[in-house]
Amino acid sequence: MSKKEKHSTPTISFNELPVETQEMLRKLQAKSKIVDAYHKAYFGNTPPIVSVEAFGRRMVAVGSKIVHPDDPDYEWKVPADFLVSYLKSKLGITWLNQEINRQKREQHEIAKWFLKGIPNLETQKQRP
Repeated sequence: MSKKEKHSTPTISFNELPVETQEMLRKLQAKSKIVDAYHKAYFGNTPPIVSVEAFGRRMVAVGSKIVHPDDPDYEWKVPADFLVSYLKSKLGITWLNQEINRQKREQHEIAKWFLKGIPNLETQKQRP
């Protein structure tokens, strides 16, 4: 095939698909909308967290980097676990402690969010 020749992909209209396939695609589309709505409700207009479990650890993509928990005995189970841990490592515990020790109305929004995520981390660390 020469460079000028185009590869054509056969196409089919939705209505030409078998009824079972149409129903399955509609269900998948509905599920995707629910997941998107949940993500937006809890995390705002942020990109979804991309993660994978590999080598017995949860790894998360952050920009062009792959990160994992610093503590080998601790795993991120829910997005808040990752976000709290990541904030701690990026912003530094000194900065976070300074913000946490301020009056609530003077605290940085990130510090307030960090405090909301800590109870989940503490509960998980106590699990056997």
